[in-house]
Amino acid sequence: MNSAATMLGSALKGAHELMLATMNGLTTEQWHHQAGGKTVPIAAHVGHVLVFEDGAINMLKGNHPLAMSMNTGFSELPPQQPPWDVWGRKVHADLAAVHTYGMAVTAASEAYVATLDDAALAKPLDLSMIGQGMQTVGFLLSGLVLNVHLHTGEVSCLKGLQGLQCQQGQRRAARQAGQAHGFSGAGNG
Repeated sequence: MNSAATMLGSALKGAHELMLATMNGLTTEQWHHQAGGKTVPIAAHVGHVLVFEDGAINMLKGNHPLAMSMNTGFSELPPQQPPWDVWGRKVHADLAAVHTYGMAVTAASEAYVATLDDAALAKPLDLSMIGQGMQTVGFLLSGLVLNVHLHTGEVSCLKGLQGLQCQQGQRRAARQAGQAHGFSGAGNG
């Protein structure tokens, strides 16, 4: 029987792979496309996911976020509190640098979760600073998985608004071709 920690690790890895596949091959222009209304560009969704995950994982580890010691690829980091839409409409991304940062964040997250057991997931965690009160490490990590999936859906929708198609089968094709680097869009603009 799989432990909750093992299943959570698999869920996080799967969420990362799906997001990468969804973004695979996007150009710089597609990352920054302003769809109108209350939407924000793909770059903003990616920035939010990566910076939030980086901060959360490193908080659990007792470390400073990677964003403090390396180039994230974003012209500025997302605000810690809403509203995010103003930031989201003006942020710019250097796709090669985002790729490097994104791969570092996801690798660190997956490696950290792989070290946990079910007792570690049950450890109490005060999330009052984000309005969640007393929770557990597992609650926060489950939220990270959910956050990646939610924003992957947003990215997919934004692709559709640009006339692009999101094909989930891209995940396997990208991995097999050694292109599981959707954060970069390398070679496409």
